[in-house]
Amino acid sequence: MSEHDGHHLPVSVKGVVRIDGRVLLCLNDRDEWELPGGRLEPSEQPRDACARELMEETGVAVVVDETPLLTEVLEPVPGRQVLITAYACQALSSVDPVASHEHVAVRLFADDEIDDLANLPQLYKDAIALSGR
Repeated sequence: MSEHDGHHLPVSVKGVVRIDGRVLLCLNDRDEWELPGGRLEPSEQPRDACARELMEETGVAVVVDETPLLTEVLEPVPGRQVLITAYACQALSSVDPVASHEHVAVRLFADDEIDDLANLPQLYKDAIALSGR
């Protein structure tokens, strides 16, 4: 029996999307900015989940890169960990993103604004940096 038996983390896929040179972020109900995305559906592939979640949460259709930018554990609230896999995504059009019921707001940020966002977890800043500012 391994030390990891019985330890399962929820998985969330996130997308780094640039529209007109700016990064798309969503404001959650904890007043934190985050990359759009969410959990896998049963039997769903991560890239498919990423594209679906981006459409559901922002109305933006994307093509998801094949290789993830990163996969790391995030603790969004104390005592709750989530395995995050982030992908670079290309928007299929220059539509204005719209917040779904899951977020308070959506906004496009210029690269020089990202590092100054105190309420954006470092994991997401890392994924944005890896996407090739």
